[in-house]
Amino acid sequence: IGPAMAAGWLIIISPSDATPISAYAVGALCEMIDLPKGVVQILATESYAVADALTASTIPQVITLIGSTKTGQHIMRTGATSIKRYSMELGGNAPVLVFEDADLDLAADIVTGVKFSNAGQICVSPNRVFVAKAVREAFTQKVVDRARAAKVGFDKHANITTGPVIDESAWTRLKGLVDDAVAGGATLLAGGERPTGMNAGHFLAPTVLAGVTETMAVYREETFGPIVSIVPFDDKTDLLRMANDCEEGGLTAYVFTRDLARAEHFSAHLRYGEIQINGVKYDIDLPHGGIGQSGVGHDCSALALHDYLVQKRITRALDTTTFGGLNP
Repeated sequence: IGPAMAAGWLIIISPSDATPISAYAVGALCEMIDLPKGVVQILATESYAVADALTASTIPQVITLIGSTKTGQHIMRTGATSIKRYSMELGGNAPVLVFEDADLDLAADIVTGVKFSNAGQICVSPNRVFVAKAVREAFTQKVVDRARAAKVGFDKHANITTGPVIDESAWTRLKGLVDDAVAGGATLLAGGERPTGMNAGHFLAPTVLAGVTETMAVYREETFGPIVSIVPFDDKTDLLRMANDCEEGGLTAYVFTRDLARAEHFSAHLRYGEIQINGVKYDIDLPHGGIGQSGVGHDCSALALHDYLVQKRITRALDTTTFGGLNP
C-alpha cells in the first residue's frame, strides 16, 4: 500500500480469506500512527459476490493484485464494467538454466533456497530446472542433499527451512502433481510425502523429481510448492523454446553460467520480465514485474509509484494576441 498512499489514493484492502489477520495488523498500524479514518479500509470476506461487486463498481480507479493468473483474469473481466487501471503481479512458471560451466554449488543453493523458502509459495520460485547433461548427476545430487537436509516445521524461533503450504487442498494438489509425474516416468529422489512424524499440519517434505518431461503437469503448471523438477538438456535441445513455453506467462527466469556472452544471449531471448544471472537480487531501485499472463505494472520498488500516477499536461499561452493554427 506504500506506493498507493504516496500517490495520494484512498485504499481498500481486500485480503485473501486464508490470511485476513495480516491485513488487520496493517489496520492496527494505521491507527497507531493516527492515520485519518477512511484513508485505509479493510474488506475481509469469504464471499466472491462482495469482492466482485466492489471490483465491478466505479469506486476503484486502480486495482492491485498479487495472486494467480486465473484470479487476475477474473478481476479484469469483472472490472470491465468501467475503465480502470491495473497493477498485477501474477503467476509464472519460472525456468532455471544450469549450463555445464556453472558454479553448481551456487546454483543448487539458490534453487533450493528460493524453492524451499515459504514452502515454495513465492511467485518467483524456480519450477523447471533445465540442467546440462554433462553436469546433471553432480547438480542433481547437490539439490537432493540440500532437500534432505532441509528443516521442516513451523517455529519462528527455530532454524526452519520450509514451512507448511497454505491449506489441505494445496497439499493434495501438490501430492497429485508428484504422483502424476512418477506415474509418467519421473524419478522421485527426495520428499513427495509428509515429513516423518509430522502428521498434523499441511507439510510437504522438500521434493526433487528427475526425468521430468514436457507432458507432465508438474512441468506445465506453476507448482507453488516445494517441488524441484529437473529436466536434462544437451546441444540438440531447443532450450529457448522449452524455457519460453510457459502458459502462465513470464515473471522470472534464472541463468547460471560463467560465459557472459551466453548469459546475454539467453537474457535477450527469454520472454520474462526479469532475468537473474548467477544470483538473486531484489531492491528498491529494481523493477519487479512480469510480461504476458504474468501481469501488468511493477511492484516491490520505487518504480511501483508510476502505477498509481497519471500523466497530465497543462500548457499556458505566453502570447495570447495571435493564433497560428494547428499543425497540418
